[in-house]
Amino acid sequence: MNWQRMIILVIVLALSEFLAGCEAIESFMTVEDLLSPADATPLFSDDFEGDVSQWTLSEGWQYRDEAGNHFFEARPGNRRFQDDLALSTPIDLTGSASPVLRYQSAHGLTRGASGRVQVSVDEGATWTDVQVLEDTTDLAWVEQTVDLSAFAGQTILLRFHYEWIDLATGGPFGNTLPSRVWRVDDVRIE
Repeated sequence: MNWQRMIILVIVLALSEFLAGCEAIESFMTVEDLLSPADATPLFSDDFEGDVSQWTLSEGWQYRDEAGNHFFEARPGNRRFQDDLALSTPIDLTGSASPVLRYQSAHGLTRGASGRVQVSVDEGATWTDVQVLEDTTDLAWVEQTVDLSAFAGQTILLRFHYEWIDLATGGPFGNTLPSRVWRVDDVRIE
């Protein structure tokens, strides 16, 4: 065996040992952990516990306090409902190749009710659905994760769009009252 083959063999063996060690590390850390450490400064964050003046809301949304936790809630009552909770401050995503929206949601959306997370890249002229919530009845708080990588490198506006159309009549009005509420809290873009 010549010396060049021996060097290649030593490199391959060393690389095999290194990769075997990485598998053990992988069970504790993911590539995402390495690229986005937990203590990294988010591109945007609002827990709704302080000043919420950067949010505009239509009449169906309310700022609520329940046992010291502040959040926004959409609850339509007995009428057509199509209202928005919109962030009036643009969010610059140029600092992230794969931005992710995380927020807490508690929702009961049935029989024609839907919650839509939407993004605009043209100052609100048009909106794109990035998440649609429908047909759920569990009002427990759950973290939602939405991939925003399609908007990386752009400046966006964000809104939570709640809509209810009475399916019994096929129109926007009716007297049936399905479970229809959407609560939003702890909005964060990383």
